[in-house]
Amino acid sequence: MRVIRIASAVVLGLGLSQFPEFVQQYVQRTGGAVDALQPLVERFDSSAAQAGLSRQAALERLQRNPDDLVVGQGAATAEAIARYEDLRRSYGDLASAGEFERLLVFATSVDRAVARRTMGDFRPAVPATVEGLAHAGVGLLLGYGLGGLVAAAAGALWGLRRREAISLPPAP
Repeated sequence: MRVIRIASAVVLGLGLSQFPEFVQQYVQRTGGAVDALQPLVERFDSSAAQAGLSRQAALERLQRNPDDLVVGQGAATAEAIARYEDLRRSYGDLASAGEFERLLVFATSVDRAVARRTMGDFRPAVPATVEGLAHAGVGLLLGYGLGGLVAAAAGALWGLRRREAISLPPAP
């Protein structure tokens, strides 16, 4: 049963030690998405201002336009602006979070599309930072405890079945 605890500790320790590097790559990817969307948003805001409109007023004008193409472009622009604002906020929150705050900030502001793409390109890193080593230690402790629970449950099940097998009366 100790083998289960040690194996669980090693697996969770190694897994959690990768979290800081994954978040770093996620932050970089989020920053790249913000940088890609920013010129589009700035051009739209500038065009709206030249027409004497706020962003919202310009989007509403596009939505009321009789041309379906213009309405579609307005909807696409509104979606891009909303995504830009969400990603910019998430990037700012993660970039300003302390090393050990990132887990909570990431969990509450993760963009699933960016996280999926980050995971697709993610390569494990050696936990050479204090944060990585701390996450590895937490993973080791959690894994050791979880392994103990699994081992205890398996032992109880195995012990119960063994007792049942012993207490059965002989076949007539």
